Amino acid sequence: AHNAMEGRMMVKAAQKHQRIVQLGTQSRSGESFLEMVKYLKTGAIGRPLFAKAWESTRQGSLGHPSDSEVPQGVDYDMWLGPAPQRPFNPMRFHGNWRWFFDYGAGDLGNDGVHRLDFAKWAFDAALEGNQQPVLGDLKSVSAHGAKCYFDDIQEWPDHLMITYDYGDGRIMTYEMRIWAPYPLEGESEGAAVYGDEGYMIIGNSRWRAFTKGGKQVAEKKGNYNDNTGPHVVNFLECMRTREKPNADLETVGHPSSLLCHLGNAAWRAGRSLQFDASDYTCINDDDANQYLMRPVYRKPWELPVI
Repeated sequence: AHNAMEGRMMVKAAQKHQRIVQLGTQSRSGESFLEMVKYLKTGAIGRPLFAKAWESTRQGSLGHPSDSEVPQGVDYDMWLGPAPQRPFNPMRFHGNWRWFFDYGAGDLGNDGVHRLDFAKWAFDAALEGNQQPVLGDLKSVSAHGAKCYFDDIQEWPDHLMITYDYGDGRIMTYEMRIWAPYPLEGESEGAAVYGDEGYMIIGNSRWRAFTKGGKQVAEKKGNYNDNTGPHVVNFLECMRTREKPNADLETVGHPSSLLCHLGNAAWRAGRSLQFDASDYTCINDDDANQYLMRPVYRKPWELPVI
């Protein structure tokens, strides 16, 4: 979804029409990731209180290309959909649309959703392994960062730190440095969950478990690209069985996407937000609420009421 409210409407539509909807976080169907969850549910890392996700892969500048004519064969009006009418620009089109407020959610919504999904999935599994309740609704979200490195037309930040507070001392963070080619914990893109008896580092193609003394005690490798096939198979099977898919929209997909949308909202508002999941509003903050949905839907598109 482009924003938090659209995601909420997608969930309601799937419920109303009893549809099977699978988000494209394909790690949820990956063999190595499923083994990761089994390991954490043994309680091996003890009591978890903190998890983090990160992106530290150098990306390039978009530059400042001039607007141009719409390519032949492109229905630009349909491509824009509910977004504002603007002149065609090659850097606002396929591939790069995600870097603009009108169309996407920046790298937080591009790559970040995968790494945040790792982190929350692992955090919940570790909590279960320690006989504790899994993460519930967020208490607050804060974000700090800026577009401070690339001189280009991108609108979203290239440098960002987000803190997600679930209460009872349980914290999750997200770090984004798309200007820096420096891996964290040996992974350029990844997540980690920390317990009082050990911790786990999760990358795209492997996970590693360590004792509290830093000794590696377990590892599982897997090619991230190999997860797509099983993910598609899982979706097709669930269409037939009507069971929830591995990245079910309501229980897995939208909650992970919502972390991205709320982090972006906190960054754009410039302050910590308290989110009320019962009515999808930021408590006592009408100004921040504007970032939870598209301000205007270009006719004839509209956000349906379900």
